[in-house]
Amino acid sequence: GSKIYLYNNVIRNFISSAVIGGSGFVVKNNIIINSGKGIVHPCTITNNNVWNNIHNYDLSRMSDQTGINGNISSDPQLNANCTLQSSSPCRNAGTNVGIPYNESAPDIGAKEYGATGSLQVVSNNTGCNFSISGPQDFTGSGTGWSISGIPIGIYYASFTAISGHYTPHY
Repeated sequence: GSKIYLYNNVIRNFISSAVIGGSGFVVKNNIIINSGKGIVHPCTITNNNVWNNIHNYDLSRMSDQTGINGNISSDPQLNANCTLQSSSPCRNAGTNVGIPYNESAPDIGAKEYGATGSLQVVSNNTGCNFSISGPQDFTGSGTGWSISGIPIGIYYASFTAISGHYTPHY
């Protein structure tokens, strides 16, 4: 049968059930917090932090998974942007699901603690000027620009129109 994979998320603040689960669901490396019910139906549950829900597990359908297959139940110590604090019990507490990780083992949650990335902008015009916004902001110009060791996240690039060249409108 088909499988549905739920890997490396922060799932929080659901009034009802955060993860319904069921046959074919594979739930790994997630933080599931502050909801009505954490996980409702039996499924493959590995290395998750299910904490501070009204009911972490629907005990009428499944047993409490805390302490089984790497599952924990403790304050994940999240920052406001859902990144892990340095003392988080979710650091290095995950299982390898094929996503790159930063330290000795994957983290539980959406973002690896301390992970960094790089950006590169390439243009065929020396008059190219651009700005990048995201977890950090940058500006640059020219035909080649790059930076490494920046925080992971979503970045947006915008370019200044170059006189005498067509600029598409989006």
